[in-house]
Amino acid sequence: MLNFIRKLFRKEEKAEKLVIGIDDIEGWIDGRIKSFMYDADSKISSYIGRINSEKENIKESIEKLKSAELKNPNTPVREKQLRDGNRDAYIKKVESFLRELSFGKSDHAALKSLCSDFPAEIENFGKSTVRAYQVLQHFLANESRDVAIGIKRLENAVMELKDFLDKNGIEGIGRIKESAGLLKAIINKKKELEEALARERNMRQEIEKDKAGAEKSLEELWKSREFKEISEFLHKKKEISDTLNQHKDALIQSFSVLERSFKKYVRMVFEDEDVLAKYIEDPFNALLDDKELKILRLLRELEKNISNDKIELKDRKKGKTIDEIRRLDEGFFRKFVEVYKRLAGKLDEINKKINESSTISREKELSEMLEKLNQDIEIKNRSIDGLNRDIGKIDIGELKKSLQKEINAFFGTDISIS
Repeated sequence: MLNFIRKLFRKEEKAEKLVIGIDDIEGWIDGRIKSFMYDADSKISSYIGRINSEKENIKESIEKLKSAELKNPNTPVREKQLRDGNRDAYIKKVESFLRELSFGKSDHAALKSLCSDFPAEIENFGKSTVRAYQVLQHFLANESRDVAIGIKRLENAVMELKDFLDKNGIEGIGRIKESAGLLKAIINKKKELEEALARERNMRQEIEKDKAGAEKSLEELWKSREFKEISEFLHKKKEISDTLNQHKDALIQSFSVLERSFKKYVRMVFEDEDVLAKYIEDPFNALLDDKELKILRLLRELEKNISNDKIELKDRKKGKTIDEIRRLDEGFFRKFVEVYKRLAGKLDEINKKINESSTISREKELSEMLEKLNQDIEIKNRSIDGLNRDIGKIDIGELKKSLQKEINAFFGTDISIS
């Protein structure tokens, strides 16, 4: 492969072992192929000039064919019509063929593609004109033969250009340069990834420093006298809140015993229907709103209706309900409200002290900061893992070996890319 290039370069490089840096490889390739490409381009230009010259010769032959007349002036009209019809058809085909055959300044790969397509095009042209050419050979043999000879010369010129391009593998130079550029681009990409990886690691390190600082501040806050005091308040707050909830649950439990009776009784009252409905829905808040303790009268009337069987209950349920009604006397309700207000007052005082302290807000601020920093570290970890994977996929050594193989095969040299 590529004997022409190998002969060109092998003499001076036969015993030469070259080590070339990746940054210099494209320049080295350009230097090696410069003189060769100049010579190759000159030859290609010569072939193209010859092709275009043959096209012009064919055009001149076409003009002669257009103006040619039969030597026998007594040729029948029908034969003249046959001649003229086939001549017009043949000339149109030739002119169309020449228009579509455009060889100008193109890259070598494009020229090779044109040359590779030409045999099929010339074959199609021959098939499409064979009938018309045979007729013209009968009437205008010399003129039509000159056109055919010109087309054959054109075909020879194109095929010689194709043979030159095939044997010298000129497009291989472009592939080598493309491979060299690709290797350099991938090396640069790897460097960019490695730089990005270093930046991400540095940023993670800074975040970890911030996290350590926040953790230290939080630990110091937890050890402070202010936090211990607030912690005691928080503990007391929980105790009072639990007691308050138990206190409310006791009231709700008592009214749950009466719920069925209340629902029956509410259909029997009109004046205090709203009051009773509130106690059925939410006995706790209904009691706080019931400043006049209207519930006492409603409970007494409820007891009478149950005792008189105006509200029907099973015996066991009836006795339990009456016992619960009698337990819910004025003293029970007033004591319940008194205990609730006392506990609620203590809870308000504690909440006020907690709200006035900056310790809790500071703890919340530090905790939220730590949560955000942990999220940021996790994001950086994922980014670092992704960059490591991308870097790991790039095998510069194999790419260098592949390019070295291409260069050595093309130029017949022995180089090593560092």
